[in-house]
Amino acid sequence: MEFLIEKDSYQFPESAGFGATVPSLPKMLTIPIVAGFGLLIILLYKYLLYPVFLSPLSKIPSAHITSSFSPLWILHKRRIGAENRAIHAAHQQYGPIVKLAPDQISVNCIDGGIKTVYSGGFEKSKWYHNMFDNYG
Repeated sequence: MEFLIEKDSYQFPESAGFGATVPSLPKMLTIPIVAGFGLLIILLYKYLLYPVFLSPLSKIPSAHITSSFSPLWILHKRRIGAENRAIHAAHQQYGPIVKLAPDQISVNCIDGGIKTVYSGGFEKSKWYHNMFDNYG
């Protein structure tokens, strides 16, 4: 069964006025939709855009394709007992500094690596220097 409506045969109700449109969503539904869309944008920024492109750690090569936005790769390697092999292979492939997760790095060099991380830019107490002077 097919319904055909000729171009000028349908008349809008008088109350609709000229140029009436199809009824929109109720206002009660538009607020949750807009809030959900806003939340989606915030989550995409926090968990994808910032860690992959804008974070200071984004310049460090990732050990795995998902390392920039998820720690699941390294957590899986730790669970199965292959963390050391995976990190060693990543250092061989990408160099002395490798990103393991969005907030974790692995450093495999003394100059320009461990010294920069542990001695640069922050004032340390006497305890720190007494404890770690043995390591250079």
